Amino acid sequence: MEVLTAPNLAAFVLFSSLTIYVLTGGADFGGGLWSLGSRLRGDRQTAEAAERAIGPIWEANHVWLILAIVVLFVCFSPVFALITTALHVPLTLALVGIVLRGSGYVFGAYGLGRDDEASIWRTIFGAASLVTPIVLGIAVGALATGQVQPPQPDQSFVNAYIWPWLELFPVLCGFFTLAIFAYLAAVYLALDSDTEGAREMYRLYGISSGIGLGVGALVTAVAIPQTPFGDRLVSGLFGSWWSVPLHVATGTAAIAAIYWLYRRNYVAARIAAIVQVTLILTGWAAAQYPYLVPKLYTIEQAASEAAVLVPALIAIAIGSVVVVPAMWYLYKIFKADTFRGDNA
Repeated sequence: MEVLTAPNLAAFVLFSSLTIYVLTGGADFGGGLWSLGSRLRGDRQTAEAAERAIGPIWEANHVWLILAIVVLFVCFSPVFALITTALHVPLTLALVGIVLRGSGYVFGAYGLGRDDEASIWRTIFGAASLVTPIVLGIAVGALATGQVQPPQPDQSFVNAYIWPWLELFPVLCGFFTLAIFAYLAAVYLALDSDTEGAREMYRLYGISSGIGLGVGALVTAVAIPQTPFGDRLVSGLFGSWWSVPLHVATGTAAIAAIYWLYRRNYVAARIAAIVQVTLILTGWAAAQYPYLVPKLYTIEQAASEAAVLVPALIAIAIGSVVVVPAMWYLYKIFKADTFRGDNA
């Protein structure tokens, strides 16, 4: 089977954009979660450290989610139609959460109202940061089960639009996604926090959430065989030629991240955490390959014609020449102090 095809390249762009979104925007959601928890505990210093770290770049990180949606719509329109129809309930909840999260952050941080009003907006920001990753993970988990099918006219609303994603495995995927976001945020904030007290607190959060992420991965993996597509996923994750090297590399990165947090080398811990989460997502994609929607659409079956794919890929390549350096420069401007030696 030929690998370097236009459909596969488009699928790689889709996967890459989602991975970057998890590593950037996902960590922003996790920061909102830690902010909420810190405020509920009365730890204002830790909460404000997270909010300051998120501040300059949180909106820009959504460009990767937008790219993924555009690629899905242009290059794999049947899958886009299926997802936005069969999974419109969790996706609508996610969209509302993203809007409320952004509004809550801006009005809480920059509003001119009373302190109690700012507190309400910060609570909305934190609550939306909690709920949105869960429903996004549920949607991804529902697709991985193979139960998402085009709704039929004789189906009830509940059977067509609720039960396909309200199963054990998708729900576990939702909480696993939340765990990934919280873990990334804690590791990032151990480096980004501008006070020693907050940095130490996020160091402890990173170690504990890293251990929790490992437990969550095991619990989620146990539920895989119970799904309609479970045999294929299990075979890919644990029976492929790449499965053992992948799991060894992922475990090594996880241990390294916790070790470097323990040693307070926050730059090395961040790199290890990024590698760990990237490998987790790579394993999921590789186990599902060549399906975009298990039991329904492979990459080739869902792909648009070459007359659409090739110009789209060219446009993405040209756009990346502008977007990637611009994003790098944005991070360089707002995160320059993060990588100074006194934080490492």
